[in-house]
Amino acid sequence: MQHVAVSHAMILEASGEGQSKSDYISDMRAAGYDVDLDKLVKMKIHGVTPDYARSMAQLGFGKPTADELVSLKIFDVKPETVSQLKASGIAPTGFRDLISYQIFKVTPEFVAGMKDAGFDSIPAAKLRALRVQNVTPEFAKAARQQYPDVTLDQLIKLKIFNIDQAFIASAKSHGFNQLTIDKLVKLRISGLLDDGNQKSEDK
Repeated sequence: MQHVAVSHAMILEASGEGQSKSDYISDMRAAGYDVDLDKLVKMKIHGVTPDYARSMAQLGFGKPTADELVSLKIFDVKPETVSQLKASGIAPTGFRDLISYQIFKVTPEFVAGMKDAGFDSIPAAKLRALRVQNVTPEFAKAARQQYPDVTLDQLIKLKIFNIDQAFIASAKSHGFNQLTIDKLVKLRISGLLDDGNQKSEDK
């Protein structure tokens, strides 16, 4: 066990110099992080400072844990990140939201684009799902032109099954008119349009 402690101490020494190492430990403890050496090492390596820890604790989500602080720092969450999100109408409920928004690039620009496409007040889980499936504002706008009442779940479904304007046009050229989104999905799954010998059939 002793060689592990020495290794950690060497890491702390390498990431700060002499007295600044012990200052870091005492300053982090003063900021409320009287944690074990592993967590101190991790915070130091990733550039978590006492000032950063205090700024994150003032966001209204309580005091982040040491692990949350590291994740927040890794994904470059800043106090201004939160104010920008809130100004765009995004209401993060905690540090987990902030981290996931950064991971999946849920940005004020994305939210503004979705608003322009006609989708406002999107819940946090849906924002993440849209980004995971690479639903863009442009895709949403095009889908809404075809289906004015399209929902967020349907947008995600259209993207998952790669149903774009070209596929819809192909369906119409085969005589499939006025298809609902659910029927488009069934058509995609069926592979009917992949069969060049399939006769046109108006459903």
